[in-house]
Amino acid sequence: MSKDLRQQVIGWGAALLVSVLGACSGSASTVGPGGGAGTTQTGGSCGAASACSGGVCATSGDFPAGYCTQGCTLGDPSTCQAGSVCIDDASGAPADAGIKALCYQSCATDADCTRAGYKCLEKASHKVCRNGA
Repeated sequence: MSKDLRQQVIGWGAALLVSVLGACSGSASTVGPGGGAGTTQTGGSCGAASACSGGVCATSGDFPAGYCTQGCTLGDPSTCQAGSVCIDDASGAPADAGIKALCYQSCATDADCTRAGYKCLEKASHKVCRNGA
């Protein structure tokens, strides 16, 4: 087995182990190492970080049915996926992940927020899709 392939296999094993342990730990959220392997984009629903392309499944009263996101750097739009914005709020993210800010799905109107119960609301001077309850 080549060194590159061996490193990939080790990385996949580590990602799987973190996902399984996080899902079984009773924690409200889980984070995949270095980003997620999932396909769900920022703002989509999730039950585990492994479903999210950004590697974070935020869950709290603010995020019914989970909220795929990723940690980001304020003032650096490249740290969020296209169609999302970095907000200085890490509620719902795992406390032990060291995340200070999260990407939120951007919107202009409620119609841009396709999830049930989510509305286009202002947060930190940006319009983002959030739970509207």
